[in-house]
Amino acid sequence: KLPSGKCLQTQGDPAKAGAGVATADCNESAGQKWRLDDKGRLVNQAGKCLGLSGANPALQECSEAATQKWKPDDKSRLVSGGGKCLAAVDPTKAGAPVQAMDCNTTPNQVWK
Repeated sequence: KLPSGKCLQTQGDPAKAGAGVATADCNESAGQKWRLDDKGRLVNQAGKCLGLSGANPALQECSEAATQKWKPDDKSRLVSGGGKCLAAVDPTKAGAPVQAMDCNTTPNQVWK
């Protein structure tokens, strides 16, 4: 959840690899349920992992790929295996794209 109150949500079918993610008003839907597994992967309720293809995060079949590794840092950011932070392009707008970008101190990279 971002400080603005928006949540990370799957766009489309949360069980389908290739689906993207965006911000949304927080609710109890399956598309907003995520957990960090013991391998550092961000996994949704349907068992798909959030991975990167360039700067674009999307659901993927879970693997050992570095592009699927995420680690919360001491500033509550989710940092990818490549050192980029998961960020909302517009953290106040539902439906705003989410991408990986250079880490900074803006609230659009804070996930709690």
